[in-house]
Amino acid sequence: METIDASVGIAGGKQCYNVPKDQEAIQRLLGQIPVSQGGCMGKSWKRAMWGICAQDLADAIRKFQETNRAKLAFAPDGHVDPGGSTLDLLNSMASGTPAPASPTTTGLTQSALAMKVSGHAIAWCQAAIDAIRTYGLAFATGSQDDNSVTAKALNIHFHLDQIPDRSKTAGQIDLISDNFHEIKHALLSPSSSFRDITTSDAAPLFKDGTKPGWVPPPAFVSSKDGRKWIFFTPSFREWSAAGGGYGPNARTAMVVHEAGHYIDNAIIDYAYEWTNASAGIDQGEACVPGSDPKCLYYQALTPDQALNNASCYPTFAAHILRKFDSISTRYGAGNPSL
Repeated sequence: METIDASVGIAGGKQCYNVPKDQEAIQRLLGQIPVSQGGCMGKSWKRAMWGICAQDLADAIRKFQETNRAKLAFAPDGHVDPGGSTLDLLNSMASGTPAPASPTTTGLTQSALAMKVSGHAIAWCQAAIDAIRTYGLAFATGSQDDNSVTAKALNIHFHLDQIPDRSKTAGQIDLISDNFHEIKHALLSPSSSFRDITTSDAAPLFKDGTKPGWVPPPAFVSSKDGRKWIFFTPSFREWSAAGGGYGPNARTAMVVHEAGHYIDNAIIDYAYEWTNASAGIDQGEACVPGSDPKCLYYQALTPDQALNNASCYPTFAAHILRKFDSISTRYGAGNPSL
């Protein structure tokens, strides 16, 4: 089974990280899959270069996705992400393991399904930690690249460009890094913090839980039996076109999001990652834009709100891994099939 540390391919017209050893892993997988199944069996590849996905590999990735569109939870996007559906399918087909015709449920409990992606969630956090460390060291000496992926991601998701004071910016970078470290630490032992919960047991924990037809969120953090838990409800399940649920990246984003709530009660839901209008005032609780005039929007958060906004953490980490950001394809509950 092949694994990769960062995205491979071309996404949205931009090169992904394209670490040579990751490109070589994708080349090996494609080389084990017959051409009739979207692979490149027998192909001789050019030597992989840092940061550049050669056109033949980029075309091969997209061809594989297009050939196997029915087996993926999203439209072909031209790149392979760590822990993503394309990588899972490449490994499955390269090993000769029959792949399902479409994404289906595994029969795992909700918390077990969350544990299945916890390794990917940890990898997301580590990628964020590494990127912030590199940028922070450069920022301390005034040698940072303001056009780098990390700089842009910090401005988009944590709004550091709104802070006029350089020393406060440095402090904010440290706080963001600290939170990622704590989230990662919490995810290293998911069996001690993940727990299944039924709809009826979740209802008393919500103010709207007694309303007819109420459905709990797929995951949430609350206290029960004298301690804090990350709860996963029946709607936290694998994506299928017929039955809904969530794709692997959406589930990974949810796990990082909820771990943010878990490590610090100050990390709340100011605004979800898919809200993109520019108006709104601080309500302290996320809501659906347009439904409430007090509703906050992701890009309108202040730096301090963003620091304590759970959605900012998985969305920043995914930006770092993918090397680009697109509101329409951000991972999370707003894009359940991804």
